[in-house]
Amino acid sequence: MSITSMPGVAVFLGRYDAAIVDLWGVIHDGVHPYPAVPDALKRLKAAGIRVILLSNAPRRSSRVVAMLERMGIARDAYFDILTSGEIAHRTMADRSRDAKTRREIFHIGPARDEALLDDLGYVRVSRLAEAAWILCTGPTNDEVQTAADFTAEIAEGVARKLPFLCANPDLTVMRQEREIVCAGAIALAYEQAGGQVEWFGKPYPPAYQACFSLLPGMERPRIVCIGDSLRTDIAGADRMNLDSILVPGGIHAAELGIDPDGRPDAAKLEAACKIARVQPTFVMPAFRW
Repeated sequence: MSITSMPGVAVFLGRYDAAIVDLWGVIHDGVHPYPAVPDALKRLKAAGIRVILLSNAPRRSSRVVAMLERMGIARDAYFDILTSGEIAHRTMADRSRDAKTRREIFHIGPARDEALLDDLGYVRVSRLAEAAWILCTGPTNDEVQTAADFTAEIAEGVARKLPFLCANPDLTVMRQEREIVCAGAIALAYEQAGGQVEWFGKPYPPAYQACFSLLPGMERPRIVCIGDSLRTDIAGADRMNLDSILVPGGIHAAELGIDPDGRPDAAKLEAACKIARVQPTFVMPAFRW
């Protein structure tokens, strides 16, 4: 297996008309944008290339827009944005119109994510015994907790056959130099225990279909996906028959043996791709021009 190295997004010119780009690990590190990102976004916009930011953040898109603005990335720097939280919210809104839908939801996640349920008519309950659904947006405290901290909730939910809605399929992300557990790790444990999980976001087709709706008439060979996760970003692109670019300095950095220039060890990259059963079209050291 040989994956072509791409120096930067300048090579998009003449090749792609749009890019579906991950946020965490590509655009920012959880606190700050990566240094070359603002210039690359500016140049891509000037070249007429539409950048859609597709994130597995378990929050409404508008909240992530505000977060990016606080980081210094203005809303007019990219074409559009879509989050897994937004997709979950839309799905739950559609279901809430059915009078037969039960409204009692038990939320696993930090208080900052509770707004995902706003204006939907659902009732938050504090006991699983009262719940008809479980909504997971991540650990209650992602600084210290892992999926193992929710063993009791998982066991009770599975025993009661409660549907489990996962608003962030990521297992982990890197917040600067620290690995943080995400909702996907808890959802995976629920699924492995025999529970029913509904996943929102990458790598699942509805997330990409929502992006395609923002690019009417554009042929798939003119769209490329960029991300740092083989399991979500690259696997999602594979499922949708889209070209993909792996930025290896995110969650796979230690695994891939990144050198000082951001390039992965070729043998380690090949091994990781075989395990993940995916292959990116290109590899790029960073989101840069």
